[in-house]
Amino acid sequence: MSSRYINVKDSPYNACGNGSTDDTASIQQALNDAGKAGGGIVLVPRGNYRINGTLTIPGYVTLEGVFTSPTAHSQNKGTNLLAYWGRGNENDTPFIKLAGQNSSLKGLTIYYPEQNDPNNIVAYPWTIRGGVAPKTPHDNLTIQDVLLVNPYLAVDFGTYQCGRHLIRGLYGQPLKIGIQIDQCYDVGRIEDVHFWPFWDVKALKAFISNNGFALVLKRSDWQIVSNFFAFGYHVGIHLTQGTDGQGTNGQFSNLNFDQTDVGLDVYSIQNPGIFISNLNIVGGTEYDQKILRAIWAHNSDYNVGPLSIQNGSFWGQFINEVVLWEKAGGPLQISASIFRAWGAGKPAIKIMRGRATIQGNFFSDLIGKSVYIGNDADRVIVTGNQLVGNPIEVHGPQHLRLVESNL
Repeated sequence: MSSRYINVKDSPYNACGNGSTDDTASIQQALNDAGKAGGGIVLVPRGNYRINGTLTIPGYVTLEGVFTSPTAHSQNKGTNLLAYWGRGNENDTPFIKLAGQNSSLKGLTIYYPEQNDPNNIVAYPWTIRGGVAPKTPHDNLTIQDVLLVNPYLAVDFGTYQCGRHLIRGLYGQPLKIGIQIDQCYDVGRIEDVHFWPFWDVKALKAFISNNGFALVLKRSDWQIVSNFFAFGYHVGIHLTQGTDGQGTNGQFSNLNFDQTDVGLDVYSIQNPGIFISNLNIVGGTEYDQKILRAIWAHNSDYNVGPLSIQNGSFWGQFINEVVLWEKAGGPLQISASIFRAWGAGKPAIKIMRGRATIQGNFFSDLIGKSVYIGNDADRVIVTGNQLVGNPIEVHGPQHLRLVESNL
């Protein structure tokens, strides 16, 4: 043991990494010793480390494997933690707890060997949770270069305060929830995330399509999300109210949701708003011929502040309406975006309530209506778009709408 590094295979820890011996106590003792020393890196060399219990990473300590970038299909290669804890109880203790300021998880794979029947998915508790106590900040928590092969619930940075979190280079196939954020009162960052069929796409298609949420954002102040990809989920990003009654605000870029039922599922946004650049949403699968939408703002009791989208692209034969905006508030702003496919005869954008500006977009050759403006909409501007034969349908008092200069 050096002043900075602890190797879990060295004495007195003597972790085996053979896939059959329970290494929980060995790794936890190494983590505890690093925490008592004031911080450090606990190295987990190549191997398959069976963990029957749970692990707690103290503040200023990193649990680190051999990977320097997120990997794919790495079971039995590199550094693997084999998680046996919590089968059948999603409310049990999380598998790994980032328990203090600046605690980190880096460079390894986590795999659930007993989640082995894609036709019979079993609930498990959260794989990684930030924090251990309410009303206690657990800031600067980091997950980096990690693959979560088949977690039921992947990353929880919401049950406890996790300000200034950094999730970078997270790959995996979460089955129910990928990342959950709440009680973040200082800029959090989520970067370079790839949720894709690393386990088994065919057998899991129906389960994830019906139940899977890639990213759940509740209360988060100036959340930054960039380079986020998710395939085959029921919802790409679920924006809803947090424990204190507030939603999220922030800046998102390079979001890509493929074969999703709903790309952006909007229930709550803080008044400062969310601003998105470079958004691609492909309408879902043929499974059950669902009613699919790229963006859906529900008429909930929660506050919905501004949502601004620039440089979007929406396509896929199973999209119904691309945008359904049912909530007063906003405004919704969509510009410089491309609408390639939606339900025949239906509107690509349907504004039922609230304010909106639809400007400088392209709607593909005659499919249906381009924009529908309902009776309860308020101050909707539709200008400078290429409609290519798709009409605009306007209802309600004309002085509250401005529709002009569309081709």
